[in-house]
Amino acid sequence: MKVAFNVRPDLSRWTCDHGTFEPFVRHEVDANEAFVAQIESAHNQGSLVDVEYDAAAKKVAKDAIESDEESAKKLIAAQQDGTWYEGNLMQHELNVAALAEGEAGVETGGEE
Repeated sequence: MKVAFNVRPDLSRWTCDHGTFEPFVRHEVDANEAFVAQIESAHNQGSLVDVEYDAAAKKVAKDAIESDEESAKKLIAAQQDGTWYEGNLMQHELNVAALAEGEAGVETGGEE
Protein backbone atom coordinates (compact mmCIF):
# COMPACT_ATOMS: atom_id res chain seq x y z
CA MET A 1 0.00 0.00 0.00
CA LYS A 2 1.27 3.46 -0.87
CA VAL A 3 1.04 6.39 1.53
CA ALA A 4 2.47 9.90 1.30
CA PHE A 5 2.62 12.37 4.18
CA ASN A 6 4.40 15.32 5.73
CA VAL A 7 5.43 15.69 9.36
CA ARG A 8 3.90 18.82 10.89
CA PRO A 9 6.58 21.51 10.41
CA ASP A 10 6.69 22.63 14.05
CA LEU A 11 7.75 19.13 15.17
CA SER A 12 11.39 18.08 15.20
CA ARG A 13 10.47 14.61 13.85
CA TRP A 14 7.89 11.83 14.01
CA THR A 15 9.02 8.40 15.17
CA CYS A 16 7.03 5.20 14.97
CA ASP A 17 7.69 1.46 14.76
CA HIS A 18 8.72 1.88 11.12
CA GLY A 19 11.29 4.64 11.42
CA THR A 20 11.91 8.30 12.10
CA PHE A 21 10.57 10.91 9.72
CA GLU A 22 11.72 14.53 9.50
CA PRO A 23 9.60 17.60 8.74
CA PHE A 24 10.00 19.58 5.50
CA VAL A 25 10.25 16.35 3.48
CA ARG A 26 7.43 14.66 1.55
CA HIS A 27 7.57 11.03 2.67
CA GLU A 28 6.29 8.37 0.28
CA VAL A 29 6.26 4.90 1.78
CA ASP A 30 5.17 1.36 1.07
CA ALA A 31 3.20 0.48 4.18
CA ASN A 32 1.75 -2.67 5.66
CA GLU A 33 -1.53 -2.55 7.60
CA ALA A 34 0.15 -1.81 10.94
CA PHE A 35 2.12 1.09 9.46
CA VAL A 36 -0.99 2.52 7.77
CA ALA A 37 -2.80 2.37 11.13
CA GLN A 38 0.09 4.21 12.83
CA ILE A 39 0.12 6.86 10.10
CA GLU A 40 -3.63 7.39 10.43
CA SER A 41 -3.37 7.57 14.21
CA ALA A 42 -0.62 10.22 13.96
CA HIS A 43 -2.67 12.07 11.34
CA ASN A 44 -5.72 11.94 13.61
CA GLN A 45 -3.61 13.29 16.49
CA GLY A 46 -2.25 16.09 14.30
CA SER A 47 1.40 15.02 13.99
CA LEU A 48 1.13 14.29 10.25
CA VAL A 49 -0.41 16.50 7.58
CA ASP A 50 -1.23 16.25 3.88
CA VAL A 51 -1.66 12.48 4.14
CA GLU A 52 -2.60 10.72 0.90
CA TYR A 53 -3.51 7.03 0.68
CA ASP A 54 -3.92 4.69 -2.27
CA ALA A 55 -7.28 2.86 -2.36
CA ALA A 56 -6.16 -0.14 -0.27
CA ALA A 57 -4.46 2.02 2.35
CA LYS A 58 -7.50 4.31 2.54
CA LYS A 59 -9.66 1.33 3.57
CA VAL A 60 -7.19 0.32 6.30
CA ALA A 61 -6.88 3.92 7.51
CA LYS A 62 -10.66 4.28 7.69
CA ASP A 63 -10.86 1.25 9.99
CA ALA A 64 -7.84 2.25 12.11
CA ILE A 65 -9.54 4.92 14.24
CA GLU A 66 -12.54 4.04 16.34
CA SER A 67 -15.08 6.57 17.54
CA ASP A 68 -15.11 7.85 21.12
CA GLU A 69 -18.44 6.08 21.53
CA GLU A 70 -16.93 2.75 20.45
CA SER A 71 -13.93 3.28 22.75
CA ALA A 72 -16.21 4.01 25.69
CA LYS A 73 -18.20 0.82 25.00
CA LYS A 74 -14.99 -1.24 24.90
CA LEU A 75 -13.73 0.35 28.13
CA ILE A 76 -16.98 -0.41 29.96
CA ALA A 77 -16.97 -4.00 28.69
CA ALA A 78 -13.33 -4.49 29.74
CA GLN A 79 -14.00 -3.06 33.18
CA GLN A 80 -17.02 -5.31 33.60
CA ASP A 81 -15.21 -8.51 32.57
CA GLY A 82 -11.99 -7.67 34.46
CA THR A 83 -9.60 -7.49 31.50
CA TRP A 84 -9.03 -3.75 31.99
CA TYR A 85 -7.77 -4.35 35.55
CA GLU A 86 -5.67 -7.33 34.47
CA GLY A 87 -4.02 -5.21 31.77
CA ASN A 88 -3.22 -2.44 34.24
CA LEU A 89 -1.77 -4.95 36.70
CA MET A 90 0.40 -6.52 33.99
CA GLN A 91 1.65 -3.08 32.91
CA HIS A 92 2.44 -2.18 36.52
CA GLU A 93 4.43 -5.40 36.94
CA LEU A 94 6.37 -4.67 33.75
CA ASN A 95 7.08 -1.12 34.94
CA VAL A 96 8.33 -2.34 38.33
CA ALA A 97 10.58 -4.92 36.66
CA ALA A 98 11.96 -2.33 34.23
CA LEU A 99 12.66 0.10 37.07
CA ALA A 100 14.41 -2.63 39.03
CA GLU A 101 16.61 -3.34 36.02
CA GLY A 102 17.19 0.36 35.34
CA GLU A 103 15.65 0.08 31.86
CA ALA A 104 12.61 2.29 32.14
CA GLY A 105 14.26 5.65 31.56
CA VAL A 106 11.80 7.11 34.03
CA GLU A 107 12.72 10.20 36.01
CA THR A 108 11.88 9.66 39.64
CA GLY A 109 12.71 13.17 40.85
CA GLY A 110 15.01 14.06 43.69
CA GLU A 111 18.54 15.38 43.59
CA GLU A 112 21.06 14.38 40.99
